[in-house]
Amino acid sequence: MAFGVDRKNYDDILPVAEVIDFTHVPWEKVRGDVLAIAKDAFLSPDMVSELDLHAWYMNPDSVTVLLKDAQSDQILGYTTAIPVRDWYREDPRMRKRQIYPETAYIPMTFIARAYQHRGLIEPLMSTMEQALIDRGYRFIERDARVVGGYADAIGRHYGDRIVSSEVRKTNVGPLAHFRIMLGD
Repeated sequence: MAFGVDRKNYDDILPVAEVIDFTHVPWEKVRGDVLAIAKDAFLSPDMVSELDLHAWYMNPDSVTVLLKDAQSDQILGYTTAIPVRDWYREDPRMRKRQIYPETAYIPMTFIARAYQHRGLIEPLMSTMEQALIDRGYRFIERDARVVGGYADAIGRHYGDRIVSSEVRKTNVGPLAHFRIMLGD
């Protein structure tokens, strides 16, 4: 079952998720589309840092997946994962957390608003998970906003694969932090 939906409602698009190799697809080629979708999805330019997106994209240890319409090659969504050691080193609030070496952190996942609620998160995240498994990761960690139901959707989707979760107050409202086992 996809996040929050139990049907595929792709309408007139043919979604394809692909792992991006930054050595073959330069940041400048996707930069404009990724930034536009991120700002559209978050409804606030302050929620998205171009410097962070660029750094994650260029990190050779990260995994970036783009969701595209196969017919038009239009980018519809984006997600990235970085080694948890890198994330916790970058974010001072996270330095107290235990670092698990076989864990990737997913700092951002977004789909353009015009394409949300169609089940498109499923091919995006399935591709990400398989790419992480292929690289030897066994777990992912991520945060999700409680307001708006995204944290609840993650809880429903991953179910028994959630190893731990906790909610904390932040400057953007309550966030749920999840540690999730990869694979079925």
